[in-house]
Amino acid sequence: RAACALTSGNSYKYKVADNAVLPAAGQSVKSWTAWNGTADITAETGKTLVIVEVDGNGLAVKAGSVTVTAKA
Repeated sequence: RAACALTSGNSYKYKVADNAVLPAAGQSVKSWTAWNGTADITAETGKTLVIVEVDGNGLAVKAGSVTVTAKA
């Protein structure tokens, strides 16, 4: 887990999919799943996990992705 400072007033959202792509800055990700920044995320090995920092309006500010390797 990489720690990243969350900007004041912002929160995290995430999405797991076969080929999830990073949203563009300012893109709405309101429908994505909320994440508190520390809880485990359930995902299958080989899926793509995208985590997005969103502003108070649910718009993408920063994002990153990784291919999932699930815990045994």
